Amino acid sequence: MTSSQFILIDQNLRNFGGHYWEYDTSIAKYFSGYDHKVSVFTHASASTSLICSFADFIPWFSLTSADIYRPALYRHINQRFSKLPRSLLAFMKAVYKGGKFLRRFLTFSKKMHTATPSLKTLPFGAECVAAIRRCHAGGNDSVFIQTVHTEELRSLSAALAGIAIEECPRLLVMLRREPEEASMTGLCEALAPLAYLQGKKLFFFADTWALADAYRDQFGLDVKTVPVICDVSLIRQRLTAPKGTAKTLVYLGDARTEKGFQLLPLLLEELAHSYPAFSELEFHFQSYVPPDLYEGEVEAAIRKLQKMSQVFLYDTALSQEAFIDLLMKGDIILLPYDAARYRRRSSGILMQATAAGKVAVVPASTWFAKSVPADAVQSFTPGNLASAVRQVLDRYGGLETAARECGKTFDFQTILGEFYQCLMS
Repeated sequence: MTSSQFILIDQNLRNFGGHYWEYDTSIAKYFSGYDHKVSVFTHASASTSLICSFADFIPWFSLTSADIYRPALYRHINQRFSKLPRSLLAFMKAVYKGGKFLRRFLTFSKKMHTATPSLKTLPFGAECVAAIRRCHAGGNDSVFIQTVHTEELRSLSAALAGIAIEECPRLLVMLRREPEEASMTGLCEALAPLAYLQGKKLFFFADTWALADAYRDQFGLDVKTVPVICDVSLIRQRLTAPKGTAKTLVYLGDARTEKGFQLLPLLLEELAHSYPAFSELEFHFQSYVPPDLYEGEVEAAIRKLQKMSQVFLYDTALSQEAFIDLLMKGDIILLPYDAARYRRRSSGILMQATAAGKVAVVPASTWFAKSVPADAVQSFTPGNLASAVRQVLDRYGGLETAARECGKTFDFQTILGEFYQCLMS
């Protein structure tokens, strides 16, 4: 099926660089090659419109998915002071959170965090409809929402309720979160107003078979599985000869607790005591904290890492080129993610590491551990990260050989073609 327009909705894309940018541009480029007019609607903070040869990037959405659960004052701090030095911004956020803690403690509140939106009416649905109208999209066009929470879908349902089937664009919704997460509570109720569109104009997708199965089992949704997208063109240009010995360990992506960043200081301390050649190692960690996120454990970990020798921190959102540079610098790619939060979810970073022939350390009993051949990856269990890394260091040569062989099988254009067919058929 070919439609005249393909509209990509990414309310979380805030800068023209990094992994989100790479994901969106990979899809936009490929779809434009099928004669679709491609428009990408980003978060409003993406500064200015960007018109590429293959797509228009339009700042649009007022809230990210995370923003909808944050009080207005917290969002105001992010918007007004996001360009302040990290240490001062972290202090201001800590003071605010400390005040909330004290207020709730004094009223004997038992819950510090909820999944209740801070706004009674979310703008997401109305903003999606406005984007569709801006493009004059109709029944033959497609709208791809690349990640979404229940409350955003509820907002979209309210905005589209009653739309005629023949007038509604094809709505292609990616489900990326674990279905048990609080952010996905009430999904069926939220979708009820659009039940008449499901299977006709409303379609659901996930990028791991395990996640698709879980949404089918728990919510009764018909969910198709699509491939994980990541652009490997720059990686292919920078492949180097095998090293045989690991010297550089790399952590890539945002510094978040769900991605295990807070585990890194203890990892280094344990390796320093258990690995004889520790002094020969280097650790390159991306320590970028998104402007809408404050986590005390992460801030504490950053402060500890700043005091450690052999550690190099990268505290900004990296461009695609800088991201690939850091990936290629690594011999071992650390993905110390929380297995409970990533049991079925995918990782573009793991796919990039695989394409680059890098050895990755990943959580056991997850999609991560099952998506790469066992002889090319090392899994860890909770509390066992340092032991897993030590095993990689001790038998790196064999793991590297297997990882590089695995990387040769990664065909990006074939993956994009499969992705296109899954969405548009």
